[in-house]
Amino acid sequence: MATTKRRTQNRRRRPRVPPQPPRNNQPQPLPPQLDLHNRQIRILRLLPAPNRTDPIQCALYTAYLDDDPSYEALSYAWGDATVTRQIFVNKSRVNVTENLAAALRNLRRRFHDRCLWVDALCINQRDDAEKSHQVNLMKDIYARAPNTILWLGDYLDGSSSLPPHTMGTSPVRRCPSAAMSRREVATAFRFLRRLARDEDGACDVPLTRRLAAQPPGPECFEAMKSLLALPWWSRIWTVQEAVLPKRPTVMCGTMQIPLEIVLKASSNSERHRFKCGRCRQPGLGVLWDTIHPIQFVRLTGDVTPELFADALIMFRYRKASDPRDRVFALLGLGATITADYSLSCKEVFINSARQQIVQSGHLIFLKRIAERNRSPDLPSWVPDWCAEPDGYVSQSTAWSHVYKFYNAASGKRAIIGHSDSESVLALQGWVTDKVSMVSDYVTWDNEDRFTVADQWKDMMMKSQNCCPYQEGYEEAFWRLTVCDVFIAEDDKRPGFYYRRAVAEDEAESKRTWGANASREMIAPFAQGKQFLSCQGASQAT
Repeated sequence: MATTKRRTQNRRRRPRVPPQPPRNNQPQPLPPQLDLHNRQIRILRLLPAPNRTDPIQCALYTAYLDDDPSYEALSYAWGDATVTRQIFVNKSRVNVTENLAAALRNLRRRFHDRCLWVDALCINQRDDAEKSHQVNLMKDIYARAPNTILWLGDYLDGSSSLPPHTMGTSPVRRCPSAAMSRREVATAFRFLRRLARDEDGACDVPLTRRLAAQPPGPECFEAMKSLLALPWWSRIWTVQEAVLPKRPTVMCGTMQIPLEIVLKASSNSERHRFKCGRCRQPGLGVLWDTIHPIQFVRLTGDVTPELFADALIMFRYRKASDPRDRVFALLGLGATITADYSLSCKEVFINSARQQIVQSGHLIFLKRIAERNRSPDLPSWVPDWCAEPDGYVSQSTAWSHVYKFYNAASGKRAIIGHSDSESVLALQGWVTDKVSMVSDYVTWDNEDRFTVADQWKDMMMKSQNCCPYQEGYEEAFWRLTVCDVFIAEDDKRPGFYYRRAVAEDEAESKRTWGANASREMIAPFAQGKQFLSCQGASQAT
């Protein structure tokens, strides 16, 4: 009896050691271990709390994707890794970025659990094998989620993280992951809904005077531009996280809007910008440039190797902390390669380019625009996805579309020969002609584009070769200026699509090069184009 009492006293005297924060912002250890031979994932159970200021408590558990587990997927920009907040995962303290902590606090319910898939917590970021395994499953993780939250960030003053009775009375806490106040977010969301409701399609009056009896003020456009400037829109990982889910929802602070509303708003602004030519509000251009690539991929439907190649080009302007993620972050869009974080950046870029050419039979990556500050370690035929493209977003997107309208090889696949070096791409080809003259080239900022166009025409008229068009050189020339491809509207789907030019497009092509043409109206295919006069034919390149 005395012995039992003494043991009890010893236990009481033992000092309580507080849990230590783990290193590298990762739970130590990260239980439970994943089965990397099967399609197993971790799911984060976000525990409820009656008060917003209560500590964030979570629990991890495993599930097999083939068992259709219930969860929501979270898409977010990680934010500044040096600015962190503590949460509890499996009763252990874990440091997460401030942006993630704000997302979890806003998503937490008062009385019920919420199951989420969050990459930073559900994947052991220090284990390359596990990370590779999970990245290869991301396509299904996001496609199977019934709801995906696209978290843009908290309000500028962090007010959504404050309890209701302290809002407006507590000291301001600035959230570095966002740059918008609650009022600005509300203004941007209302304006996007108004744009989405504008379905009459009339372009006799500029869009900004037709939206309602009271036209939107400049604060509407500024708020929308600020919303689209948030970090989420510039990260490469968020592309497939917006494209693959069935019903993604955009969330900023406590406010939400379906992504479909944003896509519809972009389609309407795109239609007005191209058809009436007078809707020149900068906010509309930013909306289209940001949303159009996402909309294009979502409308494509089936994920194929061709879509993966297009996505690499269209989204190469986005950012990634790990350069290998410029490829790995888009694997869910039809890639035939798999993620392998044991490879170097050079190996990833070479392997993905070679595999894409082998699988598709097309030299698709050779059609890219020029790149600034390319890595000297990469072969010339391999795109450097870290290099800065020498052009605009719309130019890269345009060439992705144009490529599909030509079939000079009559359906034949590229024949790749054997090479002892991975840096060498051995191909079969034919000598078709010799270049005899080269013109100046056109740029967006070239005020003398009409002089260059006259130079092209003069070179063509001096050629003594046969013209492939029965109508003669005049038709050949206007088709040349637009690459024989036109942007058209389809009533059956939102936005615009690309098609081959027809005779009725001649007048529009000449207007495109007219004195009143703006940068948006000039065919993006003309950017960086030169006219070559060859011994056997004349062409643009």
